[in-house]
Amino acid sequence: MYNNYRGTEMVEKLSNKILCFLINDDKIDSEKKEVLLFGITRIVEDIPKTIGIVLIGILLNIIKEMLIVTTVIMLYKTFVGGVHAKTNFGCFISSVIFYLAIIYISKFFYFENEKVYILLVVLNYIFSLYCIWVYAPADVPEIPKVNEKLRKRTKISAILMLNAIYIVTLVVIKDSMIQRLVMLSIFSINLMTTRTMYNLFKNEYGYETYFPYDE
Repeated sequence: MYNNYRGTEMVEKLSNKILCFLINDDKIDSEKKEVLLFGITRIVEDIPKTIGIVLIGILLNIIKEMLIVTTVIMLYKTFVGGVHAKTNFGCFISSVIFYLAIIYISKFFYFENEKVYILLVVLNYIFSLYCIWVYAPADVPEIPKVNEKLRKRTKISAILMLNAIYIVTLVVIKDSMIQRLVMLSIFSINLMTTRTMYNLFKNEYGYETYFPYDE
């Protein structure tokens, strides 16, 4: 699994040292160690990327907006999934574009006509349900989610989270800018689960790569 993931030699060495520090038990099978190593490697790789994104946010004075988008990603994308860039640099660039596009579109494009806005919010909700039903959890072969029961539970969790975000955003939050940020974040996350985006990023769905099984 991990051998298919592209990481730098320095990151791999550091990740292996962290794994050895955390786990010193020969009884743990190699497959579990491989999964843990993959997770550790992702965290180690994400640290410089996160620092870079934060610095950009500080320079452009959009930290507040970045925090809002990040919150939606943590709450919603966790269940929905989506594409992954093939390299660390590609991941950093695509993440920066993702954040900046959402934030600046939300800042400069808004709809004064309330009926148009409501229509777009409803269409976004319908598109979300479609993506959850068809693609979620949108995985990759490196982290396959092939257990059918787990996939169904994740879909249900995604729908519940979507409804919770919608209720809080539209009923509790009165700031139209925050509302646009959240709605556009949800739309962008959904878009990243589609087959078009998977083809563009040259990704494969993990659940289509492996035969589903039940535990």
